[in-house]
Amino acid sequence: MVNEGLGPTGPGMTDPSVMANPGYPNTSPWLSTTPRAGSTAKVLAHRVMARSTLGTFLRAFSFGHVRQFEKVIGDALEHAWSLGAGPGHKQLVVDIDSTIREVFGKLKGGAAYGYTKVLGYHPILATRADTGEILHARMRKGSANTQRGTKRFVEELVARLRRAGATGQIIMRFDSGYWSNETIKVLTRLKLSAVRTGTKAIDVCISEIDEANWVAIEYPAGGEAMVAETTYKGRRLIVRRTRLVGPQAALWPTWRHFALLTDRIRISTVSSRPTLKIFRRLGATEMRRIQT
Repeated sequence: MVNEGLGPTGPGMTDPSVMANPGYPNTSPWLSTTPRAGSTAKVLAHRVMARSTLGTFLRAFSFGHVRQFEKVIGDALEHAWSLGAGPGHKQLVVDIDSTIREVFGKLKGGAAYGYTKVLGYHPILATRADTGEILHARMRKGSANTQRGTKRFVEELVARLRRAGATGQIIMRFDSGYWSNETIKVLTRLKLSAVRTGTKAIDVCISEIDEANWVAIEYPAGGEAMVAETTYKGRRLIVRRTRLVGPQAALWPTWRHFALLTDRIRISTVSSRPTLKIFRRLGATEMRRIQT
């Protein structure tokens, strides 16, 4: 468990204040105003400490304390899944992506400018596709490359999921920034399936698909969509393209392509519902990342 001797308030005061924070465990001390409002003290079994006190407490943490917290979070996940919240033997789809968390003040440790030109941190997150719950997280400095720490992150994530009771197939979904030979080696060793989105090289491959290979699929009124399949470096490449038709066509006259590269051989036919669901879920994941 976490060392309770940290912080100026001693055991039993600061720790519960951090956990009462609505952002816990990705806590910012500046969010602690919320649990201090109104009659919160009548509900909680402890006094919620001030923001400055929480900041002092959190800055005293070492990487070892962070790892202790991760152990607690892993145990909580295992307990929740053992009560029926987990996937059990069913397929588990996990989305891995990063986000930019803006901060203010250049003296904050690890804060730096990355590809977005925003001062902040660049943490990597793993979320469960069907519920949205965060399964694993790792803080990184703001200037960290997208792929930094992915190999170790995946290894820790899979170990946590297996300990929590996920015995079925695990599918990892990445965008192009995480696709590397090292990541593929880890996924192969752990017997996982992978799905990723496209790059410029894949765009060239898409342009070479014969027009006769495109299959029309259902799409809302005012637009049309088609799917096709090919291969890229020995892996299955599934592509969906969409565009507007009718009076609104001038707003979106050309095809827009959405690609998935996967090592899964038997997803099903390219135009089937299970395959198309992968596209929709990836879109929902990107929206969650943007809104974070």
